[in-house]
Amino acid sequence: MTAFAAAPSLDCFYPVAVPCGSTNTITAIGKFDPWPPKIWTAALGVSFIAETNKGKFQVSVAPDAKPGGYFVRAYNDEGVSTPRFLLVTESPESSEKEPNNDFESAQLLDKLPAAVNARFDKNDDVDTYRLELSNGQTIDARIEAYVLASPVDAVLRLLDARGVEVAFNHDDGRTLDPEIIYTAPKAGSYYLQAFGFNYPADSNIRFVGNDKCVYRLHVSGPPGNQPFATCTKETEPNNTASNAMPVEVPCTVSGCIDSPDDEDLFQFAAKKGEKFALKVESAALGFSVDARLEIRNSKNDEVAKADDSSTVDPALDWGPDDDGTFFACIRNVLHRGGSNYLYRLSIQKPEPALKATVADHAFKIEPGKTNKISVTLKKLYGCDAKPSFTVEGLPQDIQYESAEAAVSLIAATNALPFTGPFRITAKDSTNSWPVLREFTTQGEDNGVPNGYSRLLINATERLWLTVTSTNR
Repeated sequence: MTAFAAAPSLDCFYPVAVPCGSTNTITAIGKFDPWPPKIWTAALGVSFIAETNKGKFQVSVAPDAKPGGYFVRAYNDEGVSTPRFLLVTESPESSEKEPNNDFESAQLLDKLPAAVNARFDKNDDVDTYRLELSNGQTIDARIEAYVLASPVDAVLRLLDARGVEVAFNHDDGRTLDPEIIYTAPKAGSYYLQAFGFNYPADSNIRFVGNDKCVYRLHVSGPPGNQPFATCTKETEPNNTASNAMPVEVPCTVSGCIDSPDDEDLFQFAAKKGEKFALKVESAALGFSVDARLEIRNSKNDEVAKADDSSTVDPALDWGPDDDGTFFACIRNVLHRGGSNYLYRLSIQKPEPALKATVADHAFKIEPGKTNKISVTLKKLYGCDAKPSFTVEGLPQDIQYESAEAAVSLIAATNALPFTGPFRITAKDSTNSWPVLREFTTQGEDNGVPNGYSRLLINATERLWLTVTSTNR
């Protein structure tokens, strides 16, 4: 029996971030048979050179490379890996220095802001970092792991010099990644400890660690107030229909649930047939309002409501049945309030839009065969488009046909081997929409989340095609 090579399987890179103007040796975690695979990335100015040692690449980043998060794929003639993340940064990156499991071996972060590429590399791993803080100094410490699709639900805790826990966070309210904002009551040594559990969760309750459990630790000064910089500020009192704050749509308003029973009302006009998108953000901005959003009419009847959406913050797409005056009402379902219970309300009139998605990021085809790619179309905000599809990036041996909700790729009988990216675009007479493969999901297994609802990059329009050889 003849053995054929397999498409690469890429789990992650370590370290996951590289600075502009640098050359770095990074490890690709996955399965690569044969070695080395080729590398594709959307990051301009970033090049990969495979080293002799399996899994090692020399990555060079141009000084003028654009900072940000990028997808990277490993590929060969048999196919392509799932896209994984690489970050290009403006500032220098540091690396975790093991052993750093306790106070005595804690890694000193002597300059802030700091960004540390790290990994829980074995079970029961606890990574410890020492900070020297002055009296009244505020720090913002956070981890990126969940948003990098790392299989770890990370935790942060902060201890003082006596070993007393002074701050703890498991989830930041936006994702399962943790964040601690802390003001030191006195000068001294503080110890930031990171550890994590399996994600998706299972019956194993020990701290998890393996080559895939990469994370990035950020420690900086106090967070700013940027989320509210361009917002209209709520005016109190506005807790009844008679004193509701009038707003003109579209609008963005910053508000505060001042007391446990506070309810904020915002009055706006709406006409039958109009479409509105309302959204409240609090947990997503790092604040503590577990918001409930209602829409009431002039008779104080509830006509629409939302509690949680894809996060704990509510969002609502709504249109009125009649012309009239309506009220967006916000309260905290936990009946808590105070000066730090802040939120941001957005009321918009979105344009009609089409969301077009496919179920996979990579497709294969054999010479002389046809591969039908189904496209899911979701029409939003009154969109009535009946699109057709165009495809870019195909080799000359591959043709395509557009159907109502599908694209068929047709390979010539003598089609040559090929592997590379391509794009599908949905179009009507006036608009076009990229066809995306989404990597986020709201899936659950017996009530336990098993997908990533928010990632560094949530989707790609760069799909992948492999034309296989006839000599298999």
